[in-house]
Amino acid sequence: MPIYAQGTGFSEQPTIMHYLTNGYECLLTQYDLWALNTLINLIREHRVVFVPYVPLDHSHLQPVLGEKLTAATYIVAMCKYGLNQLNRAGFKNATYIYHGVDCNTYKNLISDKYPKERIRNELGHESDSFIIGLVKMNKGLRSALPRQLEIIKMFIEQNPDIKTRIYLHTELNSRSGYHLTTVLKMLGLTEIVRVANEYIYFAGGYADIAMAKMYNACDVTMACTLSEGFGMPVIESMACGTPVVAGNYTSMTELVKPVAPEMLVDPITTVWQQVPARYFLADMDKGVEALEKVANTDPSYYTKKLTEYTKKTFDWTTAIGPQWKQFFKEIFPNYIEENCLKIPDPSEYLKKRAKPLEITV
Repeated sequence: MPIYAQGTGFSEQPTIMHYLTNGYECLLTQYDLWALNTLINLIREHRVVFVPYVPLDHSHLQPVLGEKLTAATYIVAMCKYGLNQLNRAGFKNATYIYHGVDCNTYKNLISDKYPKERIRNELGHESDSFIIGLVKMNKGLRSALPRQLEIIKMFIEQNPDIKTRIYLHTELNSRSGYHLTTVLKMLGLTEIVRVANEYIYFAGGYADIAMAKMYNACDVTMACTLSEGFGMPVIESMACGTPVVAGNYTSMTELVKPVAPEMLVDPITTVWQQVPARYFLADMDKGVEALEKVANTDPSYYTKKLTEYTKKTFDWTTAIGPQWKQFFKEIFPNYIEENCLKIPDPSEYLKKRAKPLEITV
């Protein structure tokens, strides 16, 4: 797969130049279209076959986003919620395809030979604790990380007999997000929090197997953000058999409801954000109730049904890949050539190089 040079800003102009120079048949983007300006104009000028795979994470389709989507030949939303927004706005050239996850990597790793306690020891966690994981980029306000931490604090106060610990897989302090060091101090949670290894986080990210181990080490994952265009941590966690306490709005409703509706947290109101658009505030009391359900339920109750549901619905090779194949066959019925549907295994060289990235302590 050729990897082309990027440009300044959002690499808009180089993208269209690569497309035109190399004679491609279709330009598929996975990007927030509100950020694109030059690219949209070039698409209109050169009559590019343009397919945006677009996240739609707010209560109503923004007019500026709708205007840019008129440049698209076809539109693929990331969930039914996004497709419904497009349909309400009058777009007839739209469909939806979920994101996928590699269920050969993101899976339940716990067994008699590899118990949960061993995974926790490898990652530096206390084996006898109830671990709540938060996996979210600390950028902008949409992560709602302080509010989610407040829900956890309320849970701790109402359940003092449970030895609760928190794992934050994010940047601790961000200029474009929250200063979580201060937030944790104000909430009195500093002593029970572990944070992702800063060097690995910024040096290209954690290997997939390291992320799978992290989800397996947790008892529950929190995803009560203000909204999600899709929400990869939701399906990654469920693929590992770890339940997710998620907002009952945008994409998260349809990801979680079919298998664990009791984990969904209703919003109490909507709030305006910079975009501008309205987003959702999760009910903190309902969030605490969902955490209590997990804490008082045998983990085996969730493990099997979550992993089976995720593999059936979101596995890249067996569930999602074939949908993209069919989509492009319909666009180019006499042209499509299948080169690679199954994700290839990494070379032995790359496997050896990837081992150090599994370290999370």
